[in-house]
Amino acid sequence: MSSGAPDYSGKKVDVILRAEWEVVGGKDKVFTGAAGSKAFGEYIRVSYTVPVGKTLYINTATAVIVASAAADGDLEQHCYLEVTAPDTATFHLRAGGNGGVVIPLTQPIKVTAGGLLTIDLVSYANHNVGLALSVRGYEI
Repeated sequence: MSSGAPDYSGKKVDVILRAEWEVVGGKDKVFTGAAGSKAFGEYIRVSYTVPVGKTLYINTATAVIVASAAADGDLEQHCYLEVTAPDTATFHLRAGGNGGVVIPLTQPIKVTAGGLLTIDLVSYANHNVGLALSVRGYEI
């Protein structure tokens, strides 16, 4: 039975994505927010200002929305996730879901030094809900 690398040289090399490499180097960033009992149109917001000399890259966004009361658990749980930053004149990311949303970004959202990253998760359920979000990336 063979062992080692496919060419039998005994050397092994891993190829990993940039986002994975930055996590290895301790440059990963995770932004989270949560709140309970939010009514229709209410939201949670997470903000972050990128330090001077750094650039932030966002590569994943997730959100979840759940009914606050068990009696509302099988109703629609609509939410709207919005990620903005000053590097363009428009929103970088707008997404909606029923119960939540997971968005892996093949092209990261870039936020340059001094830029304000803002993440909003808005309830569009017509009953009280709990909201939670997690946005991940890296800063170099």
